[in-house]
Amino acid sequence: MSEYGLTVYNDNGGLMFDSSRKMNSYIITEIGTGTGPSATVASDDFLFVKIPSGQASSFANTVIFMGFTGLFYGRVGTFNNSGDSSFANATTVTLDYFVVKHSSKVSSTDDYGLTVYNEDNTIQFDSRSIKLGQHFLITEYHEPRSVDAWSTTNGGISLGSNSDYWEISNWTSGTLSSFEGDTSLVGLLFSGAPYAINYFSTAGSGFGFGGGNEGPFGGGGSTTTSSETWGDSITGMILSAELI
Repeated sequence: MSEYGLTVYNDNGGLMFDSSRKMNSYIITEIGTGTGPSATVASDDFLFVKIPSGQASSFANTVIFMGFTGLFYGRVGTFNNSGDSSFANATTVTLDYFVVKHSSKVSSTDDYGLTVYNEDNTIQFDSRSIKLGQHFLITEYHEPRSVDAWSTTNGGISLGSNSDYWEISNWTSGTLSSFEGDTSLVGLLFSGAPYAINYFSTAGSGFGFGGGNEGPFGGGGSTTTSSETWGDSITGMILSAELI
């Protein structure tokens, strides 16, 4: 490591930027609790969520995924819970969250600050993008296709801890009871610990989380299926983080 360079720390002593490491600088632009962020989430942003303190039991055996409205590069996100007994519907849920953007993507009207450029003249860091006193630390990193997804016949592998924030904007999705009658769901299953789930079914299929016929979690309104598929892996990268 070079003996020379520039380092930036936040209020809690966490490292936000180190020019000697040739880092890309990502900045937290929003922290909150709600059913979705207040601003649009671009395709190269990261949105992390976790279950609010003391509410783990109410999220047991439910799947969280990110829903979007609007154009791909101007997406407004909502946090959705597929707790319906047949995956036929989804309801929005309230979660703790924070949004991360690259420093160069955060606009500012400030006239003064410090900007660090890469050799190709792209921005590595812009101090004017720092709006909040907190930063984040990546706690888990799962490469694409490295995670065994949960299914009724495979317990899958635990991704990490419920106490961490989990990124959901770049790999989770849900199409429940679409016009064609198919259901597709990729998301986070909270069952004691977070698991990834990759599920697809054709018209008339589904399984439940409580009441009615037997379901994958020991009860729930499962219906007759014409076709049902459990994906064995997740194609996207899965990250978790904590605020520092």
